[in-house]
Amino acid sequence: MGRLVGLDLARGLAVFGMYAVHVGPAPGQDGVIGLLMELTQGRSSVLFAVLAGFAVALITGRRTPKTGLAGRQAVAKVSIRAVILIALGTALTSLHGQGLRGAGVVGLRCHVPP
Repeated sequence: MGRLVGLDLARGLAVFGMYAVHVGPAPGQDGVIGLLMELTQGRSSVLFAVLAGFAVALITGRRTPKTGLAGRQAVAKVSIRAVILIALGTALTSLHGQGLRGAGVVGLRCHVPP
């Protein structure tokens, strides 16, 4: 299956927005910068979470879940992505960021039995 360009563009926009929220100036400023910062507050993390769920659905087989070796590989891919998100979220915690770590935990929880 080829890359979904729209999904990649939306993911890039979400990551850029979250980066701006974590390291950019406060949203209360006047002008274009203040407006852009106001737009990224909250919306970027929601977009990232929705796209993460969409990516999990694509990886694990869409409507028919993958089984056997393909299913185990899909679980491994999702788990690796989740661990990366936890690591990035932990690194960004020093900048008051909690969203990535939470998304990583949710990603791991998708495939770990209770």
